[in-house]
Amino acid sequence: KTNSGGDTLELIFADEFGAKILCSCKMNYIQRTQRKLRLGEWRLIETFSVSQAGGQYRPTNHTYKMSIIEDTSISPSSYE
Repeated sequence: KTNSGGDTLELIFADEFGAKILCSCKMNYIQRTQRKLRLGEWRLIETFSVSQAGGQYRPTNHTYKMSIIEDTSISPSSYE
């Protein structure tokens, strides 16, 4: 629960080089997102929003953060 966004699912994604970025998912999309994401599995994430990271809760050093939106698509990746 956040002061500005209400109930959210907060995730940290890492790429193949170890760079990490915060991703936020509002309550309306939590169920759909949780079903498609599993810890340690690679996924292809398309159509999401990017905004400046900042504020009180900033778990990564990345300048930006991602947000899952209505049009976000999450599918299996062939990357291993």
